[in-house]
Amino acid sequence: MPTQNVNVTDKIASFVHRQVESGTFKNASEVHRAALVEMEHKEEERQAKIERLKVEAQKGKDDIEAGRYLEFNSSGQLRKFMDGVLAEVLSEENLDAEPA
Repeated sequence: MPTQNVNVTDKIASFVHRQVESGTFKNASEVHRAALVEMEHKEEERQAKIERLKVEAQKGKDDIEAGRYLEFNSSGQLRKFMDGVLAEVLSEENLDAEPA
């Protein structure tokens, strides 16, 4: 396994030491590996979210180009529409929460 030397702050060094002392990890290398694995997972999740946003943005663009959109002439109209959407979502959530 390749070795990499890293410089850490006193605060991080203390955290690593506490993790080893508590028995959560056997040594500092395990702490660092666990942190990097977690970082890798978060990066993968972030990339997946970005890809999902790209797909959804393209759907929105396609809908606009196809004329599938609503226009609102006032904030009141928008609020009324959004209140309806919220009521619909809450109604669906309540249906999902009821026992079968």
